[in-house]
Amino acid sequence: MRFEGLNKEYDGKWVLKDFSINIPDEGSVCFFGPSGCGKTTLLRSISDRLTKEGFRTAWVFQEDRLLPWDSAAENVMLAGATREETLALLRELGLEDAASKRPHELSGGMKRRVAIARALAFGGDALVLDEPLKGLDADAKANSASLIRRIGPKLCLLVTHDREEAAMLSDSIVYVKGPPLAIV
Repeated sequence: MRFEGLNKEYDGKWVLKDFSINIPDEGSVCFFGPSGCGKTTLLRSISDRLTKEGFRTAWVFQEDRLLPWDSAAENVMLAGATREETLALLRELGLEDAASKRPHELSGGMKRRVAIARALAFGGDALVLDEPLKGLDADAKANSASLIRRIGPKLCLLVTHDREEAAMLSDSIVYVKGPPLAIV
């Protein structure tokens, strides 16, 4: 897929300026670069174009965005999973004992894994991940990455500045710098 002429500016400063890139139709592509270089803006721009072309995208944002009044399981079921599917996902992510807990009762790493479970429960055509493994310990990172790669949709796009995360989750890595964003 070709994405051409991506542009985005904030407060008169270009983050994306006539940026173009080819990405494969399937596989996992990581946009890797330092904090603040425009990776998330690029991810959002590509996701917007995919949505306009009819792709259904599931997101894991930098912040977990869980509904505080719902339990971990209810947050996952919002994506359309049955209770059984939800409990299976939570079990695979080591959260079987946290299914009935509300977000304020969960650690940061537990919240992150619930957000991953919710995105995987949604399915869709593409999985869009913004620093998806941040805050996870080594075992939780490895387990979450393995699950994402095993059951995620055929196209996965992610951004990170963490080399380990990039290696665990991607088939190809695009090194970027900016702003404005440029391929290195």
